Amino acid sequence: MYLKNLVICNCNNDYTENGGAIAITGSAKYIIINCTFRDNKATKNGGAIYNGVQRSSISIINCTFINNKAEKENGGAIYGIGDFHIDDSYFSSNSAKENGGAVYAKGSDYTGLSYAWVHGCTFEKNSAGKEGGAIYQNVYLYIYNSTFKSNTAEDYGGAVRADWVCVNDDNWATEPISFFIDNQAKSCGGGAIYSRSDADVYCSYFKGNKAKTDGGAIDTSYHCNVHNSVFDSNRVEGALIERCWGGAINSWQETNSYNCRFINNYAENSGGAIHAKTASLWGPASYFENNVAYKFQGGAIYTESFKEDIKSGIFIGNKAGEGAKTSDDGGAIYISDEKMDVLSISGCVFLNNHCTDEGGAIYVDTVSLDAQNNSVVMNIIDLSEFDA
Repeated sequence: MYLKNLVICNCNNDYTENGGAIAITGSAKYIIINCTFRDNKATKNGGAIYNGVQRSSISIINCTFINNKAEKENGGAIYGIGDFHIDDSYFSSNSAKENGGAVYAKGSDYTGLSYAWVHGCTFEKNSAGKEGGAIYQNVYLYIYNSTFKSNTAEDYGGAVRADWVCVNDDNWATEPISFFIDNQAKSCGGGAIYSRSDADVYCSYFKGNKAKTDGGAIDTSYHCNVHNSVFDSNRVEGALIERCWGGAINSWQETNSYNCRFINNYAENSGGAIHAKTASLWGPASYFENNVAYKFQGGAIYTESFKEDIKSGIFIGNKAGEGAKTSDDGGAIYISDEKMDVLSISGCVFLNNHCTDEGGAIYVDTVSLDAQNNSVVMNIIDLSEFDA
C-alpha cells in the first residue's frame, strides 16, 4: 500500500490505543512518501504509525514527523515489528513514555530478527522516558549519512539504543558524514549511542554529548570499533557510584580506534577519552588532545591491556587526577593489567601531559615497556596539591 503527499495531524487512536494516525494490522507492505505527521498521539504505542504485523516491513521516504507522542509506551512517532527503511526524513520533538522517542523497532517474534536502515535523516529534540531518545532498535540498526541533535533519554542511549549498531557501514570517507551533537543520557550511559553488543562507527562526528555513568558519546557492552571519526567535548559526569568512565567511549570489552581524533573529552573518573578492558590504536593519525580524567587514571586512555603494539599516536595536554583526593597516574595512558607481558610503543608524540602521581605520559603496572623512536617532552607529575 502506498501513501503519498498527505498531511496527517491531530489524530488520536483511543480505540485500539496503538497508532495515533495509522494502525497497520493487515499483511500489506506499506510505502509512505512525502507525508507529514504532526501532533498525533497514541495511548500506548506509535504516536503516528503503528505496525503490529509479523514478517512485514515499512518504507518511509522524505517524510516529516513533528510532535507526535506515545503517551504510555513506545515509539513517539513510529512503532513497528519487522524491518524498517527510513530515507531522507525529519523527526523533531517526538516523545515516548518508555522507549524510542521517535522510532521503536521491535524484532520479529517469529525469527527474533529485524533490521532498520536509516539513511539521510535528521533527528532532533526527540525524547524517551527510558531508552533511545531518537531510536530504540532491539536487534540490528544501520545508520548512514544522518544527524542526531539534542535528543534525550532518561536511561541509556541519548540518541540511539540498539542491540547492535553500525554507522556509515565500512565507509572510508575522509570527512564525517554522520553527526551526533548535544545528545544526552540523563541517568545512565551512552550520551549518543548505547549498544548491548557491538558498535561499528565510521566517518562520524560526536560533539557535546553527555552521559551520567559511562561513555559520554558511546557505551557498548562488547566491542566498539571507530574509524576516521572525531570525538570533541563529550562528557560523562555526575554519577553517585564509582563509574563515570570514558568521556568519549566506554567499552566493557574492546575498543579499536583507527585514525580518530579525541579532543576536549571529560570523564569524572577514569579514561578521559577511552575506557575499555582492551584497546588498540591503528592508522597514522590517532590524536588525543586536552582530554581529562578528573578524579582517577588515564587522561586520554584507561585500559587493562593493549591488543596491539602502539605504532603511532599524538598525545598532547591530557590530564589525570586533578580532582583526586589522592594522587593518580597516567597523564595520557594508564595500563592496569598485570598479566600483560610486553607493550611496544613507537613513532608517538607525548607532549605536556599531566598527572598527580606516576607516569606523566604513561603508567604501566608490571608490563615491560619497549619504547622506541618516540618524542616525549614536558610531561608533568604534579604532587603540589598533596603536599602537607
